[in-house]
Amino acid sequence: FTQQIGTRAFAGALDTPRPDQWYGARFEERKGLLTLTAKGTSPAEARARAVRLLDVAQNYLRDRVAVAATANLTSALSQTTLDLRAAEGSLQEVQSLLKTVAQGAGTSPPAVAAALEAQKIDPQAARSAYPAWAFLTIQEAGLKAQLAQARVRAQILDGVLKDPALLSRLVGQALQVQGLAPPAEPLRQSQPRPALYTGFASLVGLMAGVFAAFLRDAVRAGA
Repeated sequence: FTQQIGTRAFAGALDTPRPDQWYGARFEERKGLLTLTAKGTSPAEARARAVRLLDVAQNYLRDRVAVAATANLTSALSQTTLDLRAAEGSLQEVQSLLKTVAQGAGTSPPAVAAALEAQKIDPQAARSAYPAWAFLTIQEAGLKAQLAQARVRAQILDGVLKDPALLSRLVGQALQVQGLAPPAEPLRQSQPRPALYTGFASLVGLMAGVFAAFLRDAVRAGA
């Protein structure tokens, strides 16, 4: 916003072709403070412009956060969809394997159970009489849980993206724009200083005249 204020991007919103002549913005990164300034030909005009600038800044920040939030939600929805498809594929493979392995009751031999547990296989599966079937059953349950979570997450993300009002409320909760100080007049008004400017111009003109005289004498002497 501090960079845009010096361009014509806000000319329409601020009702002036040159916003930089009447408005200013400075952001203190360490404090997280945005300082806005406005000028006017009278205190009332300056205050009205300050209120307008504050409103434009708040709308601009909300719009930028909304755009970023929409992009992040869209990306999250795409990733969730990919995760959902991957989990569905893995579940189909596990269920296909389950049809080919034996199942039953009992316990696995201690040596086999120890070896499987050493490979970080779930102890419940490693100690069963049919480790392969038990392991695949646990994997199936885990994948079903992942699918349920992914479906719910996808529904929520899709619902937020399709509901502008809900997205606006979320943005409002995430972005807390608070004016720490209301628009106020400075103690000393900003105004032209004709006497100072006239004196400065006279001094510059005198120095230019002296320099021109020396230069003319130097050219004549050289000739």
